[in-house]
Amino acid sequence: MNLSSQVLEDNIVDNISHRKNIIFWCLGFSGMSALIFEIHWTREISFVIGSTTYALSTVLAAFLSGLALGAFVGGKYTGKRNPLRVFGLLQFAISISAFSVHFVHNSLSQMFEWLYYSFSDWPFVFFILQYITIFLVIIIPTSLMGAAFPFAMKAYAKDFNKVAEDAGSLYSINTIGSVIGAILCGFLLIPYLGLDNTEVFASVLNISIASLIFILLKDYKKLLFSLAVYILVIMVYFFIPLHHPFFNIYFAGRVPSQDIQNVSGDYEIIWERDDIEGKVEVARSGNPPMYGIRIKGKPEGTLKLENDPKQLLMTYLPLASRPHAHSFLKIGLGPGVTLATAAKIQSLTKLDVVEINASVIEAVQKFFYPSLFKDRRIQFIVDDARNFLSRRIVQYDIITSQPSDPTDQSSGYLFTKEYYEIVRSRLTGDGVFSQFVPYYLLGKEGTDIIVKTLSAVFPYVYGWNLDEVGSLLLISSVTPIKESADIIKARVEKYNTNLKYSFFFGAGPAQLRQVALNKNIPVNTDDKDLIEFIAARRLLCYTDC
Repeated sequence: MNLSSQVLEDNIVDNISHRKNIIFWCLGFSGMSALIFEIHWTREISFVIGSTTYALSTVLAAFLSGLALGAFVGGKYTGKRNPLRVFGLLQFAISISAFSVHFVHNSLSQMFEWLYYSFSDWPFVFFILQYITIFLVIIIPTSLMGAAFPFAMKAYAKDFNKVAEDAGSLYSINTIGSVIGAILCGFLLIPYLGLDNTEVFASVLNISIASLIFILLKDYKKLLFSLAVYILVIMVYFFIPLHHPFFNIYFAGRVPSQDIQNVSGDYEIIWERDDIEGKVEVARSGNPPMYGIRIKGKPEGTLKLENDPKQLLMTYLPLASRPHAHSFLKIGLGPGVTLATAAKIQSLTKLDVVEINASVIEAVQKFFYPSLFKDRRIQFIVDDARNFLSRRIVQYDIITSQPSDPTDQSSGYLFTKEYYEIVRSRLTGDGVFSQFVPYYLLGKEGTDIIVKTLSAVFPYVYGWNLDEVGSLLLISSVTPIKESADIIKARVEKYNTNLKYSFFFGAGPAQLRQVALNKNIPVNTDDKDLIEFIAARRLLCYTDC
């Protein structure tokens, strides 16, 4: 072989190696973009269908189905086109079509309103149709994502003897990119850029990959065309207003179908934050204005609740059961009504509140109870309640737990035996634990499970009925409460005379122990969180379905 032939061969090898490196890294960034889109879509769709395990599983299943479909179809056509050029075109198409959820967002409410009010009495049918609807919404971008891999593989693998090695390398970098995308999206992009800019960031990755491929192929016509179309779509993206969905599965069951649009139209979103732990929104309605708070699309209360017996009794009942209490821990801040009520009790010298979502605390300070942040007795702790209680060796006279309705894992695991054991270890010798039970959502089945679970940890459990629709407050302790229910009720009425007819004693330890002894009632545990799934199912029908 002469020198010129050797140089030519070396150049060819270098060009092939250079091209393979570009394809390798492009597929990694493509995987990063795909996972960012997946998380973004999940968050955006959850404002309508909720963040229950059923909802999140449905979105993930629809996403993976689109990938599988695209990979199957793409694999059939890899030998009929220039694979590298098609890979570039696919990345361009992804950067455009991935905005589909944004553009149909304003129609999601109509879609799921019809699904809910038509099929909520048949949960299995509803979940199947929910999956089909979401799949159709994201089928184009996810199929294109799935098709990108076989075309990248075809362009990358030129040596038949190294096909397995090349496939492993591409799959590895694509997976690594996906991991990095998931971390970036959850911990940095959404909290700091917001949902819309996060979506744009992901699309920029795809159009950048497409541009690089077209430059590599020296196809400058496609490069200029793709950039021009992309810029046009981005302009349209930011000019189309995104309306907040009027349909929300968390309150749909409580509102007749003909009234739901009117109910949602009575308020406007005046403040929002995209937090790692979920989006927080503050809504304003009425004249004079009244503020309400939503977390991950779930209504968590309004300032109207400051006169709501349920909120007041979350403080007064445990305090009346242990009137000498000095330390008070609130799990979950919500709109701050319960904490504000506790702050009025001067005998409480230490008031801690644990809230996992920092944006909730910011909202309460801005719109609900700014005075709480001037009270030196109060400490706001941004942390997971279980982590805080496990890590901090601090004991309290009263611990009151009022997390969000247990429709998802983040709140569902605050109703398990393991959680109650941690709570018990952080109570003083005669301290009491107050657990709010949303009977209106859990029904008899879920409520009996909570009673049995609490009774497995606390020897003394007392049940109080808070209103006619079925909210319960369970007061638990290691030592018996010596005062009678009448004395405790009288103490509560001294705190607030308006509460006289708002609550009544339901059952004592002896009666509730009969529920605990029922072998047909299971205990709620971390391993088998039954409460979460009972609550999620009953969002559909609010009956024992």
